[in-house]
Amino acid sequence: MKARLGWMAAVGAVGLLLAACLPVSGGGYISGVNGGKANFGFSVACDSSSHLTGAWNYNDKGAGVNIAGDMSSVNQGCPDGSPGRQSYASTYTAQGKCRANCTGFARIDIFDGGGRGSLKGDCLDVILFNGVFDGYSNFDPSGTECSGDPLGGLKPVLGGNLTVG
Repeated sequence: MKARLGWMAAVGAVGLLLAACLPVSGGGYISGVNGGKANFGFSVACDSSSHLTGAWNYNDKGAGVNIAGDMSSVNQGCPDGSPGRQSYASTYTAQGKCRANCTGFARIDIFDGGGRGSLKGDCLDVILFNGVFDGYSNFDPSGTECSGDPLGGLKPVLGGNLTVG
């Protein structure tokens, strides 16, 4: 009986973990696609229903990509099986002068290195679908840039920090 209760408690805990809302906050910069800096900022929290809500922005000046997003517009973060790494989906809107096709979708992957202060091992990638920036990605296919990321492909945060959870 004790073994059965222990197993049921473990399954319940895993279910709560997978359904948990995982906020993200912070800001800073990573290397841009064409060199230079790509600045970012996140202020995303969990509402009373455990759904993500809040804004984020990303500006890769060298690539001409300047967007703002609303994390509550699509879905919440999903654990991908790697400690500290989370994937988020969101809509985005082009900032500045945009005449047509100004909105799209973004996939944002974040690795929280868990350290404190600047250059603590955090990593980020942004991949854009649809809209004026369809096909933009700062994903590193060699997977070598971010040494803390267990799956590879993310860019290291060169200034600032990110906190997940």
